[in-house]
This record gives sequence, structure tokens and C-alpha cells, in this order.
Amino acid sequence: MAEVRVIDEESEGLEQEGAAGRSYEELFQPIKVRNLVIPNRLAGAPTVHNLATEDGYVNDALRGVYREKARGGWGMITVEATYIRPDGSNFRRMLGCYSDRCIAGLNDLAEIIQEGGARASIQLMHGGRVANPTITGAQPVAPSADAPPFSAVPHQLTDIEIEEMIDLWAHMAAQCKGAKFDMVTIHGAHGMLATQFFSPFTNLRKDRWGDREFFILELIRRVRKAVGPDFPIVMRWSADEMIGSTGYTLADTVNFAPKMVAAGVDALDISAGIFESYDWIIQPMYMNRGCLVHMADAVKKVVDVPVLTAGRINSVAVAARIVREGRADIVSMARQAIADPLTPRKLREKRVRDIRMCIACDTCSDYEGNQRSLKCAVNYEFGRTHELRLTPADHAKKVLVIGAGVAGLEAARVAKMRGHQVTVWEARESLGGAVRHVASAIPNLPRELGALPTWYVGQMKSLEIDLEFGKKASAESVAAFAPDAVVVATGSRPSVPEIPGLDLPHVHTIDAYLGGKPALGERVAVIGGQHGSELALGLQKDGKSVVLIEESGDIANPKYMYAARRKVLLEQMAAAGVRVLVNATLTAVTAHGVAISPAARAKVGAGVDAGFVKGASALELTPLEVAEVVPVDSVILALERVANSELAAELRAVDAAPEIHEIGDCVEPANIMKAVHRGAYAGREI
Repeated sequence: MAEVRVIDEESEGLEQEGAAGRSYEELFQPIKVRNLVIPNRLAGAPTVHNLATEDGYVNDALRGVYREKARGGWGMITVEATYIRPDGSNFRRMLGCYSDRCIAGLNDLAEIIQEGGARASIQLMHGGRVANPTITGAQPVAPSADAPPFSAVPHQLTDIEIEEMIDLWAHMAAQCKGAKFDMVTIHGAHGMLATQFFSPFTNLRKDRWGDREFFILELIRRVRKAVGPDFPIVMRWSADEMIGSTGYTLADTVNFAPKMVAAGVDALDISAGIFESYDWIIQPMYMNRGCLVHMADAVKKVVDVPVLTAGRINSVAVAARIVREGRADIVSMARQAIADPLTPRKLREKRVRDIRMCIACDTCSDYEGNQRSLKCAVNYEFGRTHELRLTPADHAKKVLVIGAGVAGLEAARVAKMRGHQVTVWEARESLGGAVRHVASAIPNLPRELGALPTWYVGQMKSLEIDLEFGKKASAESVAAFAPDAVVVATGSRPSVPEIPGLDLPHVHTIDAYLGGKPALGERVAVIGGQHGSELALGLQKDGKSVVLIEESGDIANPKYMYAARRKVLLEQMAAAGVRVLVNATLTAVTAHGVAISPAARAKVGAGVDAGFVKGASALELTPLEVAEVVPVDSVILALERVANSELAAELRAVDAAPEIHEIGDCVEPANIMKAVHRGAYAGREI
């Protein structure tokens, strides 16, 4: 078997920050929440999967999700946000706990979690002003009708209605205790109804409920009365709404946290953000790992109950450091528990390199925010374990995979696991394709996308898949190899238009630049505002003076860019001072500049409006009005990508193999999810 080559693995932080070989005992110490022993310090965070029935009932899909997480060795698992009244739902297939008919299914989830050794909690909520009226068919309710509306002007709850809401919450908490959950979690995070009463942004009342602390403390007291003195209550709480002085801040939370504990809360699960600051609820890859830990740390200093933390924690090394330094007692993982539900188990078994890290690509939040059942870019099986089983092949075949990008590697992995004899040919001298050599190679930006190719390195080794590097396939070489099945995963390349001057030595494609890092001048033009926005930011951070030139009226909208990630990218581009020209067509490159002319005028964008992420960016897009020559020293082409489809056509023309599968960007340049999922499907079909 050929040696698997890894490029600059340590500097990319892709090996769980050196976690291999460590025991990480700090993560496997028990801790008590009230009198309940939590066996370790890793928690599966409450995550809306949008997989329940449309009436909010548990089904096989949800049972499968929690069964897989239960196998993972988590200390505790909190069942996702669960509405206590149908008019409180945010999502089309959200889980409900609003009548006695819900309890049997919820009991299934509690017992499934407990069978795996974890403690089971359930997060009870009402969306209030952010409930979705297109789903509920009802007007949202809120503390104040005259506060800023979200999707519709809400009905202001009356005194009697508030009392009924609190009583219902307490009753449903008691029902969940009866359903054999070990704990109950009150959803006081992310701008749901409970914290709408606490926030000056949404509570403008003048009556007793205008006391911002009163609703929360009364809710805690009544839940405590309903569940009894020994049943643990967890409060999930946005420590800062991240909307500035119009909302509440960390200082408010630090002041209020001891009062919640005094009222009956046994643990505080610290998050951040509301729907207006959605990127702080599910933080994109441009934010630092553990970006909310300082909030948990501040809360932990003022309370004497366990504190949980969350926020861009996909590394067991980061989790261990948080616990070791005493900044939080338990680390909650949401997206990591989706990418690899078995994370704690693999860590306990010292199989750190086998942990498939979340790459913070936002695929899951995009699916959720747009009312689709949650999917994971790197985990094809997630949410479908109830219907997908990896079955052995009827008979082993000789399989050739051409291209060691993530599509080809996933196809190779799955085919090998099914019993086929698999060989991978790669034209480069290392694996990873565009994900490693382009997407995770941009200077000054997070390289976590490269965690996926690094994971495949370990998979190829452990499965003993034959990898041949520097091997360029042709119809003749494939026919000579005589495979039973061929998987073509040859990827894509940036398009290069026929424009004078593109052969000059200071002009590079984005792939060539990131692959070789040639020296650039001080003034750089990046041509292509969709695929080039991240590179423009990275080079600007490097001290270059960058102009980003785009033919359309908008930027940062390629197929792999989702709304929250795009919002943060645009904000960072504005802060860095990237100059952007839109409605501008490149007509020529000279030794000292780029000639551009006005394109057909398109609506100028740079706003974000997708799912729950809305708003304008501070980044200024300047439409080109007249032809000009922009003086630059270097030019990088980052235009639309073109499928490398030639080889597949040649193989079909000569019937090079009985089975020929085309996957990934060589079919249609798209995103990591499409590549991985098509690879997984092909591996199952051979």
C-alpha cells in the first residue's frame, strides 16, 4: 500500500490538536447535577433535527438519531427543543410535548438514551415572537406587541395567558419526569419566549411582567414545584443576545445567574444569540473555536452549580482544555455530535484519529433554517440510520476510484467496507482534492475544511485501501487495469476566459496560486466575487491592497456558501477594507493593471436573507459606471468552476468497465455535501 501523504497537518489543527495518544481523563470524570451523577463531561447538545412528524410526535427517524447518539458514550444527551404548545413551534417537523399523547414517544427517546449509559434531559420551549405562523397557523405571542416583530406582529400575552403558559410549562415538565427523563431543561436561549421576557429588546411591558426577572424566576419556581425537590432542572441560557445595548448582555446574565440558581436551577447551559444574531447561535467557521467559553467562565465564577458551555467546539483537545482550566464543567457539542455521534466513545477507546470532525460548514443550519430535515455534509447516514444499512456486497468486485478528493475517498471507503477490492488513483502527490488544496488553503482563514481529508487519511490506512499517487488515468490505463467498476471523481477546475493578457506571468488561477503560493505584488486583483471572496479577505489580512471584481451585482454566493457563514464573511471583508467592484467585466490584463468595463446592470446585493438569517451587510459594493484600468501588480482568477468531465466520457466511449459511476464536481461543481453524499451513494451501489 502506498504511503498516505498529509500536507502541513499540524499547522492546520486537523489532528485534534495532537490529541492522539492522550487519555483525556479530565473529560471522563463524573459530576453531579443536584443528586444525579453525570458519568462524564461531554454532552450531546439539544439540536433541532426537524425529523419528527408534522404533529410533533416521535417517529423512527428520531429514534434512530438518538439511538446513534446513545451509542456514542456521551455523559448526558438533551433531547432537542420541544414545544409545549403547537403555536410555539419554529420548524415544520419540530418535536412537541403538548399533550398526554406525546409522552409514549418521548419515553422511547429517554430510554434509548439511558440504554447507552447517558443521562437524558429534554428541552422544553415556546417560540413566542419567533414561532413560525406559516407552520402553526396562529399569530405569534410575545410579552409586548409593540416590540420589534420577527415574522409577524405578535399578540401581547395577557396576565391570565401568561399564568396559563407558566402552568402548562410546569405541567409538561412533570409529564417529562413521568416519561422517565433524568432531567428537564428550560429553553431560555436564542430568543425564545422565556428570555423574551428578560430582554429589554422584547419586553416593553409596564405591569408586573415588565419586571424582566419576574417571568423567568416564576417559571423556575413552578417547574420546581411540579417536578419535586430532587429532580434536576437545567436552564439553557443565551448569556448575551449579541445585539448590543438594545438587548441584554453578559453583565446582565452574570448578575441574574445566582437568582436563577436560588429559584431552583441545578445547572446552567450557556449559549448566546437570538434569531436577529443567528450567526452567534450556530457559529460559522470564521469564528474561533470555543468562542462562547468566556461567557460560561464568567457565569461559573458567580454560581455554585455545574455550568455547561457550547459554541464551535468540535475538537476533543479544546473540550479537554476547557474542563482542565476550570472554565466550564461540561462541554456541549451540537454539530460534532452530528458529524460523529460516537465522538466520546472513540476518544475513550483512544481512537482519536477515527473521530470525524465537524468542519463548521453550516450545511446543517442551512437545512434547518430553510425548513428541511437536518443533514450533515460529512455524515451521509445522519438522520437516516433507521432506513440505511451498510450491507455486504453480493460478491467482491475490483473497483478503481479515479480521484482522491472527498467524493472519491468516500466512495472508496464505503465500497471497501462492503467487501470490494478498492484501488484509488490520484494525479497529485497527496490526497484531498479541492477541499485540501483550495478550500482549506486560503491564507488567514480557518482551515477546518481540511479536517475531512485528514480523517480520510486515517480511514484509508485502517481499511488498507491501495492509494497510487502521481497516477493520471486515461482510457487506455483504465482498460489495462480491467476493473469491474470505475468511480470517476476527477473534480473541477476554475474557468479561464479568452481575454488578452491572461498568459502574463503575474496572472494565476486560484488553484495555481493556492497550490504554489507564488510571490504577489502589493496590489492584487481577484477576479470573481463568488469563489474569490474568501481569498480576497485572506490576502487583505496579509497586508495586500485587494480589489475584488465581480461581473454580477453580488458577491460571496457560491454553492458552498450558506447564509450565516456568508454574513460573517461579508462583515469581515468590510472590517478588513476589501474594495469590491460589481457589475464589472474583465476585458484585458496588462503588465500593470486590469481593464474592466461595465457589465449588464444587475441589482446590487450584499444583503443576507435566507432562513432565519436576514439583514444588510456593512460591506459596500461599488457598481462600475465607466470603463477603467485598475492598477495592480498581480491578478488571481477565481471564476466559476468547470467540471472535469472528459475522462468519464472517454471511458464510456470505449466501455472501459462494466460499471462506470461519476460523482462529485466532475458531474457538477457544487459543495462538500454533494461530493461526500454522492460518494457514499456510489459506494453503496457498486
